[in-house]
Amino acid sequence: MFRTRVATLIAVGTAVAGLIAGSAISASSVGVAEPFDINCTQFNEDGSCYWANCTQAKANGECNIPQGSPHYCSKQDRDGDGYRESPDGKPLVLERWSTPDSRGRQADELWTKNMDAIGLRTVIKKDRVPELRKMARLGKIPIRSDGWNADYPDAENFMQLLYGPNAGQENNAQFDLPEFNRLFEEARVLPDSAPRTKLFDKMTQLAIAYAPWRLTHHLLEDSVRHKWVKTYVPHPIRSEWWPYIDIDPGERDPR
Repeated sequence: MFRTRVATLIAVGTAVAGLIAGSAISASSVGVAEPFDINCTQFNEDGSCYWANCTQAKANGECNIPQGSPHYCSKQDRDGDGYRESPDGKPLVLERWSTPDSRGRQADELWTKNMDAIGLRTVIKKDRVPELRKMARLGKIPIRSDGWNADYPDAENFMQLLYGPNAGQENNAQFDLPEFNRLFEEARVLPDSAPRTKLFDKMTQLAIAYAPWRLTHHLLEDSVRHKWVKTYVPHPIRSEWWPYIDIDPGERDPR
């Protein structure tokens, strides 16, 4: 027996169409609304707030403090349901789509458990993979998980998934950042070289800062074959190897 491995990238994607306006690397640049000061404070036993205001809380690394925190304040949760609210006081609800199978259900349970732990309410919706991908191309899905197996071994194969003009195609996140687009266009006309690699490094920094994806895990795929399977050569990125193999019936175990 022989064993080989092929890798696949899995990510949680979010639709961010219309939220990107500039090129500064800042979390607030993706359209995340600033919470009210009242939402970042907590009362001490004497009735005063643990943090004087939201600015002070954020300066100390805290804001939208979950209910289980010792710095939690009832002002943060105005309806008392244990979940966060939007700045206007309405319930904040995340919408996640997944497949109607056991793997999808397990992922949904893990997602919901972790979102509940930080006070975020999640609504789970289901559909088949082809329908999910069709809706994602149209920008109709806020959050879902999917994978990408490179069909050619170059960084462009991944960066084109976040290139603005590809929205409606494989840019499912609808990500459209002018600075990212400019770097991508520069890189695509350069030969394989150090300057080209630096452009991809800058694109990577932008993707991390603006977070249209949250990378979750790197899947390793194992394959096992008998010695009578011939002409098999492991491919570094592709898993569809079976059209290119042959077998030797004479070496097969007669049992």
